[in-house]
Amino acid sequence: MESQTSAPRTRWAGWIAFGAIFMFINGLFGFIVGLVALLKDDYFVVTDDRLVAFDVTTWGWINIIFSVFLMVLAAALAAGKPWALIISAVLVGLHMVAQFAFLNVTPVWSVVSIVVDALVIWAIIVHGREAAT
Repeated sequence: MESQTSAPRTRWAGWIAFGAIFMFINGLFGFIVGLVALLKDDYFVVTDDRLVAFDVTTWGWINIIFSVFLMVLAAALAAGKPWALIISAVLVGLHMVAQFAFLNVTPVWSVVSIVVDALVIWAIIVHGREAAT
């Protein structure tokens, strides 16, 4: 019988907790931005009423859907579910790309969100194996 050795758990495994917490926070703020886009269309100033290919209301729904998935996956990641690692990395990557569509409306928030997403992906990819052990 072949024994499988796992990577030792180090202090760097705390990066997964960081990733989960910031995924949740990013999802919560994104949910709020999505609600604002739905409930108060004129809050965001957009030229030609377009965000790449969507109007503000459609973008609000997209933001809310992404945010709910981010918050659920953050809870699964914090709970140590191994399946949450790869799904989180993919979804956060898609969220990062989606933030580019909102860059002309809220440039500061979009850049902050992209940076947080990059840190979360880094934490998951580099230290995810430690958290799974």
